[in-house]
Amino acid sequence: MPEARAVAEQDLPHIEQLVLTREFTRRYSDLSPFARKHCARALERLLTTPRNPAVSLRPLVSPAGYYELRVGHRDRAVLRIEGASAVLVDVASFREVARLSARASRCLRFERRQVLRQRG
Repeated sequence: MPEARAVAEQDLPHIEQLVLTREFTRRYSDLSPFARKHCARALERLLTTPRNPAVSLRPLVSPAGYYELRVGHRDRAVLRIEGASAVLVDVASFREVARLSARASRCLRFERRQVLRQRG
């Protein structure tokens, strides 16, 4: 599986607002106070200084158009960017996000094989 690279500085969209989904709000409230503090700082940095090296934004393998933002040592926020808004979908441990991405990657490889077999 190819390693996801950080979003290049010139590809980083300008984000003016954060939109919170119900799932994100629920999962955020389940975090420890320490993790919530780190998450709030990371989201603030994403809004105010997105080119800060501390902002670690990486695209997910799948679903397309989704990104993971490192919000602490173990936690990641999953978001999608719509225009100038970042829609925060979920906050989860890095393992959960990696499993989601790996499972989606395996499905994509399987689908590609099926398409190639149908063509051949």
